[in-house]
Amino acid sequence: MIGAFRSLEVERAKWPKSGLDFAEQLIQAIKLNADSSLDVCHLQQSVTNKQCEELVVVTNSLRELQQLKENYKISVTLADFMQV
Repeated sequence: MIGAFRSLEVERAKWPKSGLDFAEQLIQAIKLNADSSLDVCHLQQSVTNKQCEELVVVTNSLRELQQLKENYKISVTLADFMQV
């Protein structure tokens, strides 16, 4: 899942906001509760429960990265932040 966000990291000025926006749009597309509550996940046939869990983890990480950038001017790649 992290690989899907790597291309968004190229534009450092917009990162991680661009990744967070993308993740939140994915959440809306599969009607996943943005508050990380998987019990209300309305899965489409092509999206597995594991993929929903990964999306929630990535989205939460992107929120934390956005806070780091806004509050402390620290830019980190998603892979480094998640230690993948």
